[in-house]
Amino acid sequence: MNNQEPQPGFYYHYKHDPKEDVRNYAYEVLNIAHHTEIEDLDENAMVVYRPLYESGVYKLGKHWDARPMKMFLENILKDDKEIKRFTKITDPKIISELEKIKNQMYGNNTTTITYQDFEKVDIRAGEILKAEDFPEARKPMYKITVDFGAEIGIKMSSGQFTHHYTKEELVGKMIIGVLNFPPKKIGPFFSEFLTLGLADEEDKVVLLMPTQKVPKGAKMM
Repeated sequence: MNNQEPQPGFYYHYKHDPKEDVRNYAYEVLNIAHHTEIEDLDENAMVVYRPLYESGVYKLGKHWDARPMKMFLENILKDDKEIKRFTKITDPKIISELEKIKNQMYGNNTTTITYQDFEKVDIRAGEILKAEDFPEARKPMYKITVDFGAEIGIKMSSGQFTHHYTKEELVGKMIIGVLNFPPKKIGPFFSEFLTLGLADEEDKVVLLMPTQKVPKGAKMM
């Protein structure tokens, strides 16, 4: 079994027939859910997803589904060949078509906000003082200690940005974070702010960083 947690996006079930409509057995993975009163979160993780086609079970835009993550990630036998139960779709043309289908079925979740709404989000620059491994996390992550200047002080966070950065090269870099989200418990660790980044073509995190020198604690405007 592949232990990497499925990332949000579009997937084909192994029953998908490429000769059929592009939506045939296509799904959108939304997130991972956990039963918070069960100690082993990994063991009980559920993939939350929704279909992009209609059938006797799935009604137009009305059905979400959940499947144990172990089952979602496992391989199955088809025609005496071992294949993935679900495969992530990476073809930009297919993704574009499925985006349109998703919006038709479920609506476009993009909401227009005012500048006053934007001002409520406290987004600031900070300097990484320390980067550490996070062995207790379910997937590869670092814990970072960041200085947001005299007014805000030192805060800690964590994130899945181990692919593009070593711990050593992170120290001294200026990153961007959201400071006014409530702390989030990740295993034994409390993350005090959200580190901002973008996904590259392989879904690996690229951190948002100022391209010029800015003061620690500088607010995004």
